Amino acid sequence: MSIRLKLLFSYIAMIIVPVVLFLMVMMGLLAMIYSDEVGIDPPIKLESVERMKAFHALQEEQDRQMAGLSYMFEYEPGLMEDDAYLKRAGDQLQAVKAAMVLEKGGAFTYVSPLMERADMSELSTKLQSEPVDEWSDSEFTLDGRNYTFTQEAVTYQDGLKGSVFFMADITATNEMVRTFFPIVALLLIGAVVLTNGLLTYLVSRSILRPIKALKQAAEHIKEGDLEHPLQMKKRRDELGRLGSAFEEMRLRLKDSIRVQLQVEEDRKALISSISHDLKTPITAIAGCADIMRDGIADTPEKQLKYIQMIHRKAADMDRMIDELFLFSKLDMKKLPFHFAPVDLTAFLSDCAEELRLQSESGAGDLDIGFEHPGVQTVQIMADREKLGRAIMNIVENSLKHMEKPEKKLTFKLVARSGADQAGMVTVSIADNGPGIERESLPRIFERFYRADEARTSERGGSGLGLAIVKQIIEEHGGRVWADSSLGEGTVISFSLPIHAKDTPGGAQ
Repeated sequence: MSIRLKLLFSYIAMIIVPVVLFLMVMMGLLAMIYSDEVGIDPPIKLESVERMKAFHALQEEQDRQMAGLSYMFEYEPGLMEDDAYLKRAGDQLQAVKAAMVLEKGGAFTYVSPLMERADMSELSTKLQSEPVDEWSDSEFTLDGRNYTFTQEAVTYQDGLKGSVFFMADITATNEMVRTFFPIVALLLIGAVVLTNGLLTYLVSRSILRPIKALKQAAEHIKEGDLEHPLQMKKRRDELGRLGSAFEEMRLRLKDSIRVQLQVEEDRKALISSISHDLKTPITAIAGCADIMRDGIADTPEKQLKYIQMIHRKAADMDRMIDELFLFSKLDMKKLPFHFAPVDLTAFLSDCAEELRLQSESGAGDLDIGFEHPGVQTVQIMADREKLGRAIMNIVENSLKHMEKPEKKLTFKLVARSGADQAGMVTVSIADNGPGIERESLPRIFERFYRADEARTSERGGSGLGLAIVKQIIEEHGGRVWADSSLGEGTVISFSLPIHAKDTPGGAQ
């Protein structure tokens, strides 16, 4: 629920809940006052309620007796002149704090005991007063006490007209009402204050607690501590969305710092590796120059030997610098790729044939094979130069580590191999070299990583060849991986997406 709806509902509740509570309390009080009429036994008996209940019972008895006398006078007019009956009726009315006055021909013929001591002229004036409104009985004050009265017209037995006045002493009831209504007002105010205070506390806590959590999280970030997560995922309001955005910012900032630290570590490793790789040929060149300068190479044959060594080491340095420059451009995404449709089957066949010719013209004995079971044509989108560079880097890496008399390289092309490779073509280049240890296998595509530092340095490796392969293949939308067994050889594979709607007829 949004904060706007929470505030809206809380405002509505601040109006409705106090009214409902007040009505419930009033209904409870009325039920306790009228418990005898409704037939319930209240579990709690309050003194003020019991007094109200007693006053109510007294009023009921007053009304009952007055109604009875009115009925009797209407149907038995002679009773209005029966002194014995009037005395009994007056005593009964006095017991319930009520009185009766009979008027005949403009003069009082009977005054019940409750009003006997009153000033008759003043009483007559009071009884002639008009009611305040048509919905309530007339009231008057006499001798410091409050009375309510009703007037009924009667006909005496001799036919004369008159009136009967019924009066009830309501002094105690008025005092009770004056006490009761402040209590009711206090109950209403208490319900409003309690409801508003509780709702204000609950709503403000639901807003202030997440704000406090956001503040604490911001303090942690300000101090450089990005390890404290902000737990506000269960909220669905504006603060919950703010917390989610804040947590996402924290995670991105954490990742950014991690990447920065990794870049810094990579930069240090890059400088260290470059320094190490360039130092060896520079030392060799400096050594050859010292030998020639000191006249140790005193024959043309020796001089030619050291000159060739200088040339070879300079060529190694040039190759390493070229690879470093190429890798840097690939890493910074600044090397342009020119993609065009390429028949991968023909492309790999040309690569294998070129290697055979180089092997035949060289001194080494290298067996080159190309397997493409049933695959006639596989069309891909590729940069021929960059893809060729990747394949040659794999080949050169394999050849540098082969120590067997009979060296063997096998190219293999498999289209759509496996459910997870649908629409992909896989190229594998296998050698029969010494293999790579299992713990080193996942890292061979890292820059400057060497499974055997000493032996690789002797062969002039820069540590960037396979890292360049990974960059090139990923730029083509593929991936590269390696499998190896010690003593049996290594297989480096990469997959590339098949272009358009080629349907090679190879094995699946």
